[in-house]
Amino acid sequence: MMNWKILISIPVILSACSRNNMYEEAAESGAAYDYVENANGNFVTEGDVKVGTFKNAGYSGDQNAEQLPTQQKLIRTGELSIRVDDYARDVQVVKEAIKKFNGYIGDEVESREAYRLGNSLNIRIPEKNFDAFVDDMVKGHGFLNIDRKQIHVQDVGEEYADLEARIIAKKAVEQQYLEILKQAKTVQDILDVREKLRVVREEIESHEGRVRYLANQIQYSTIQLEIYQLLEYGTIEKPGFWNKVKNSLSNGWQGLVNFIIGIISMWPGILIVIGIIWLFRRWRKRRRAARS
Repeated sequence: MMNWKILISIPVILSACSRNNMYEEAAESGAAYDYVENANGNFVTEGDVKVGTFKNAGYSGDQNAEQLPTQQKLIRTGELSIRVDDYARDVQVVKEAIKKFNGYIGDEVESREAYRLGNSLNIRIPEKNFDAFVDDMVKGHGFLNIDRKQIHVQDVGEEYADLEARIIAKKAVEQQYLEILKQAKTVQDILDVREKLRVVREEIESHEGRVRYLANQIQYSTIQLEIYQLLEYGTIEKPGFWNKVKNSLSNGWQGLVNFIIGIISMWPGILIVIGIIWLFRRWRKRRRAARS
């Protein structure tokens, strides 16, 4: 009776081992495709995710279905260069417009040169307000001149969909490894499976981070805006005689302070020199006394 039960169980055990071997080999096959087992006991790949095989990690669907077109996800960026005749006033006008359209300044670099005042602003604007903000800058305030206007649109819909599909597949692989971990018997098997889990989880975190970055870039458009004013020669302030005298006195006093500080900072060396001179004079005095 016992031999009959053993004979019946052998095909089941061999089938289970075969599935685990197929899974482990497929999981190690590379980053391009991860194989997971669906509810019917068949193995499918990340590529099947794109044609609707996976639904809420249930892995149901027609593997031969046609892939649907990806939804457009647009990242819009712009560059504006604006010349103005009143720099201080118009910079405030731009900053008020940014607030008006619910944007914010990511970076700001202000420069002051001999014949030019300028400010470079990295502006983040909600995507729905992008066109209105650009039109407001170009037409709404009567700036002196628009030197450059450049708009760039990038469709990342395919990359976004691919990342989402990979995340679903990687999480399915993670679940499979967790099931294998429960069945591991030896310490080495546990360590091996945990290492594979670590790699899969790092890949999931990487994909999710990229998805978050793309979502932020889609939601908020980026505009690099440069606003500047050209100065005439007569508007450059030149130092007068008394200003030169004042600067000279200030520089001289600063030089004296630096000299005193330098002397003070050399006190260990000064003490050593004084000690050497004292020892030399003492030795010389004793030598003269010995001769006399």
